[in-house]
Amino acid sequence: MTHAALHRHVRGLVIDGCVRDVEKLRQLQLPIFARGVCIRGTTKNAGARGSIGLTITVGEVQVSLGDVIFGDEDGIVAIPHHVGP
Repeated sequence: MTHAALHRHVRGLVIDGCVRDVEKLRQLQLPIFARGVCIRGTTKNAGARGSIGLTITVGEVQVSLGDVIFGDEDGIVAIPHHVGP
């Protein structure tokens, strides 16, 4: 998924789950925010369908197309697109 994101010029990933291979991910220099680290292998659901542009829920926060996401080592925040100066 990380390589696909880099290929599509994604600027960061927010994952409502755990990741592994943290050192390799750091070397790719793509900011990734996840719930934690897990050494167990990942699984894939070959029948799962992806979607783009739909509202999602991460934890208890809804994130919609156009929202701005900021993150650092302490966490992430989503600012709804309708909130402006």
